[in-house]
Amino acid sequence: MKHLMVIALLLLCAPAWGQPVPPRWEDFCPKKYCNAELQEEPELNRATHAVSAVLTGGLSAFYSLPKIKKARKIQEQNYWATRRTAFHNSLALCDQTQTDKALCYLQVTQIENQKTQAHRNEQELERIRRQIR
Repeated sequence: MKHLMVIALLLLCAPAWGQPVPPRWEDFCPKKYCNAELQEEPELNRATHAVSAVLTGGLSAFYSLPKIKKARKIQEQNYWATRRTAFHNSLALCDQTQTDKALCYLQVTQIENQKTQAHRNEQELERIRRQIR
């Protein structure tokens, strides 16, 4: 009887074993940004701020530090929200193809890993730039 139940369970699960598993967005983004939504960014004209920074001796004199931090947080949220949309669009394209979905998912995974690493590198450079100033 136990053998019959095991065989029945295997037969029920067998079709799912052959299906490639799509990557999950949570594997590529920081936890706090996995469900980020696009927000309107405050008016931060870089040219205006660069000129003001030179004239006033520093960006913080022109634009308060809390506003700068909030703007950076919104930019980061928007970055991850945009990335999530692009990720889901890529998965939709994989699902529409009649070719090898596993290969398509692998390519999406590689691209997302590259984007995440590039973003981390960019953030680290920005952090270093801010320390030098």
